[in-house]
Amino acid sequence: MNLNVLLILILLIVAVAIIFVMYAVDEDDNISDYLDESPFSSQLSDKDAIEVEHSDSDSSPEKNRKSPMKILKETVMSVVIEQEPDEDEKSETSDASGKEENNEEFTGSQEELEDDAPIYIEEPEERLISAEPLKTVSHPALLETGGEEDMALQMNLFETIAPPSGISEIEGIALIIQFRFPREEFDNTETLAVLLKKAEEVFFTPLPFEFTSSLSSHLDRLLIFTETPGDIKGRDNPLFEALVTAYEVIRRFRQLLTSEKLLTDAKVKIAAGVAKGPILALQRGFSNSIQWFGKTVYLAETLAEVASDFSIYVDTDIYRETLLLFNFREWKPVMLRQTMPPLPIYELVGWNNVKDIASYASDSDPNVRRMVAVAYRYLELPGMQPLIELLSDKVPAVLEEALKTAVDIASPSVMPLLKKIMPEQKDPAIRAGIIDAIAAAKPIDMTPLLLASLREADWRVRLAAVKALYAVSGKNAVQYIEPMLQDPDNAVRVAVNRILYEETKKQGFFDNLVDFLGDLSRRTSLLAADALLSYDTEASIREIATAFPKMDEAIQKHILRKLEKSKVKNLYKIYVTLFKRSGDNIRPYIVEAVKRSGLG
Repeated sequence: MNLNVLLILILLIVAVAIIFVMYAVDEDDNISDYLDESPFSSQLSDKDAIEVEHSDSDSSPEKNRKSPMKILKETVMSVVIEQEPDEDEKSETSDASGKEENNEEFTGSQEELEDDAPIYIEEPEERLISAEPLKTVSHPALLETGGEEDMALQMNLFETIAPPSGISEIEGIALIIQFRFPREEFDNTETLAVLLKKAEEVFFTPLPFEFTSSLSSHLDRLLIFTETPGDIKGRDNPLFEALVTAYEVIRRFRQLLTSEKLLTDAKVKIAAGVAKGPILALQRGFSNSIQWFGKTVYLAETLAEVASDFSIYVDTDIYRETLLLFNFREWKPVMLRQTMPPLPIYELVGWNNVKDIASYASDSDPNVRRMVAVAYRYLELPGMQPLIELLSDKVPAVLEEALKTAVDIASPSVMPLLKKIMPEQKDPAIRAGIIDAIAAAKPIDMTPLLLASLREADWRVRLAAVKALYAVSGKNAVQYIEPMLQDPDNAVRVAVNRILYEETKKQGFFDNLVDFLGDLSRRTSLLAADALLSYDTEASIREIATAFPKMDEAIQKHILRKLEKSKVKNLYKIYVTLFKRSGDNIRPYIVEAVKRSGLG
């Protein structure tokens, strides 16, 4: 009995000891938790708090497991926290907060520390590191490339010197027109600008030939004459064109002096220099703006500089080639510049005697005969015999020039000869030229020949015959022309549609011309463009603008030259449309066309 009682007591003592040990361990955990969660922990940085949080989350399951006593305590406390604290608790809370605010050190027993501890501490809200809210910026809409503003920008860029992008060489004629002002006029810039504008009126009226114009040094104007490969318009001899143009500019300026007292009082003069040879073209920037230079341009500038007032000086090569047409005064060799050897110079005095020129029509040199054929268009040569001789020439180049002259003078006296040589000529180009000459003179008795030509095998002859028949017979020719709508060559069909539209004003013929603008044949597209440009209406020019971007570049340049003379109301908008829809290669020429039209 006593032994049993003793065993029971021993077991009770052991149980009490175990409970005491467990309680002691639990109290150590509570103290540790409290110290970690005490108000003093608020002094830790957010970073440290985050590190502690991560450290806790990374701890082992054993560390995260709570004791039974702790679980019981948290359960009791969670119930108590929902109750309103009494006055004593409020006072204690107030005292505790006061201690926190004063950062006073807490000294007391472990039990007091545990009793004063908050029930739980909420985890701090996560702080997002973010910048100040950005201000809303309204960006302007980007302008579309190729619009009117883009065109204005590129017009400015076109006038700005850009880096060199390439150099090419051509054979041509350089003509320098030099305006000369007294030194005292340079002291008054406003007056000088007015004088220069008045002097340049000699260029306002179109000159008889096409050329490329640019500004040279000082106040000089450089004109370039050349036979450009692939040029659409047939050209006369470039040398002849340059000399005639120089002569015409001097003549116009003399007339201008008689009507402009301002120029006369200021004693403004003019001179010209002409040189022949290779000319270098320097391209600059995306706009392909061209700067002409080289030995030929340099020589032309030098000749203009040393020339007497109202004179035209030329080099030796030009003198030799044009001696049969023009009269020259020869000067002794002089040193024009330090960098040049002494050179003979020749002053162009005027045309040779027309009888002397006519005598060269039978010269043994075909080039001389061709030059006479060209001169015949501008000079009143005695009688038609020299031209008749040239129309009988066996050299195609001479005969072609003679036929062009026959078209220009449109003399009925050459018709018998043309009718005679027509069957003899086998070259379609010559036969077409003969028909063109017949159309210019409009002889009604040539109608049978023209009707027969409508059945020629070569398209060039049929095309010339359609035009000639309408020129000679007018409305009466429509019945013969209309069946040609089925011609196998589209160029001929363009000519027929053009005539029928002009006579009937039916929209179908106009629409056919529009369709031919996109033809793969260059000649067909060109003829269709010429037809629509000739109408010069809002509708026709709009159709041109629509087809323009896909056309051959040579045709595009041809269209731009024609558009310069257009009278349509919205021409500037047409230019803007062309500029917007075209490639960079043609845009500089559009800019030039705008300027020459007086719209830029």
